[in-house]
Amino acid sequence: MANDTKDLGSCRHSKPSNIDEQTAISTAIAGDGPLSHSALNAVINMRVTRQEKMRLRREAQVAGLTISALGRRRCCGYRVDREVNWVIIEHLRRVGLETQRLDAETQGNYRARTDAILHAVEQAIHSLVE
Repeated sequence: MANDTKDLGSCRHSKPSNIDEQTAISTAIAGDGPLSHSALNAVINMRVTRQEKMRLRREAQVAGLTISALGRRRCCGYRVDREVNWVIIEHLRRVGLETQRLDAETQGNYRARTDAILHAVEQAIHSLVE
């Protein structure tokens, strides 16, 4: 098997030798390349459980893709990156700062609650960037 062919059971994909994976993905996203939307002319139906469908939908949403695009990239061995939403991270950071300010204003009277809020904010930020 050639180096530029990935064998994934019944799913085989040969990438063109004159482009690399990132270029192929970038041009596919832009809609003007060998993997552009107009080149997608075949359909594969797949049965999954409701839980798997929900998980795939969540993963696609986090990556900023459709379920089809996520499946194509996974099946063909391309990398799937998460799309980091910096606006949400900034809002969470502000919630954390405001919580710290309130803790200082109340002289720590609600320390257990503010610590729980700060912990939840920190976990939310980490889940968005990891």
